[in-house]
Amino acid sequence: MEFGMFGLGVQKIASMDFFGTSFPVWCLTEVADKQSSGVTVVDELAKAFGGPGIKANELCVIDPQKAPISEDGYEAVLSLKDVDKMATFVSRVVEHMGGSVTDKSQLQSFAKRYTGSTVAVERARLLAAAGNLSFASMASDLGQHPSWISWDAMAACVADRASDEGSVGQAISYACGKLHSFNCSELPAGCNQDVWLKADYVLSLFYLRQVTSGTPLQDCSFNGAAMFAPASTYRAIDSRCIITKDAATTALSEEGYQTVISSNSTAQVPLLHCAVRPKF
Repeated sequence: MEFGMFGLGVQKIASMDFFGTSFPVWCLTEVADKQSSGVTVVDELAKAFGGPGIKANELCVIDPQKAPISEDGYEAVLSLKDVDKMATFVSRVVEHMGGSVTDKSQLQSFAKRYTGSTVAVERARLLAAAGNLSFASMASDLGQHPSWISWDAMAACVADRASDEGSVGQAISYACGKLHSFNCSELPAGCNQDVWLKADYVLSLFYLRQVTSGTPLQDCSFNGAAMFAPASTYRAIDSRCIITKDAATTALSEEGYQTVISSNSTAQVPLLHCAVRPKF
């Protein structure tokens, strides 16, 4: 199938849900100009307008820093057969689960196992097909909280800044529909300035009030629009609208106040004495 200047490549990079049906998203390849041998439509267009063109050899390159945190992303990185790139992907998975890697050598060993480099390539494919090398099994192993990862008790469900505004907006709509204890039209003014701050408030509140399973990759993903980020990650952004159980960092709102109170932590009492349920 061809779409003007581009055709579909052979590398699946993601899946897209369209009204309940999942469709594959493929990388793109250039389409040859039928009127000029050895020249692509992209080349001709770039030449006509004096543009730089594109780097065709990078269209289907798999970047472990950008691959979706999903089975599709894992399979794409697995196809590279590169332990270092798998380690990069695993580090991102850990971060999306609220953790931080503390032992790089253990990370490499884990990545090596999930790259299938300890067995023959064909054997690795069979293991992947049998579910022994899969994103689900990786998530399950990491969910056991291995000692080479530091897990943050104050991790929070926030908007993934690597996502796009449309996807984040859909996540907000879904969460607002499930948050029966909070009306999203009553967002604090300071958290209604853009989609990212709004998502931080709604998604962090949603995770604290609605989620009981303790599986952040499932309950704080929203098709890649969110992540269960450790404090070290979300404090690097504008975190004023993130609701946590930490009185020192939670959003200064009624919901933030009630969340800290409900945590029943005596360590929070001195901090709470300094806050008089402020409003935005």
